[in-house]
Amino acid sequence: MSTSEKPINEKQFIGITLALTLAVFLAGLIPIPGLNWIVAMLIFCGLIWYLGFVISKRASGILIDKNNKMRLSRFQLVVWTIIVLTYS
Repeated sequence: MSTSEKPINEKQFIGITLALTLAVFLAGLIPIPGLNWIVAMLIFCGLIWYLGFVISKRASGILIDKNNKMRLSRFQLVVWTIIVLTYS
């Protein structure tokens, strides 16, 4: 590990993940139809981006497999997960 890399602070990771998950839930309570879904999707994309960054120090880290290759199947999995979990 180089000097510029810091280990992941577990409490900070849990806090940010829970805060973003709560924000997705609260976005579903927006009374304007359509806007709540867009806001929830954007927040969920932020959560996915954060998890990918924590996993591999890259924003696209969630899409990279163990062979260090980006796969279309992972992209499809992420997109469908966002659509299904944010649709209210």
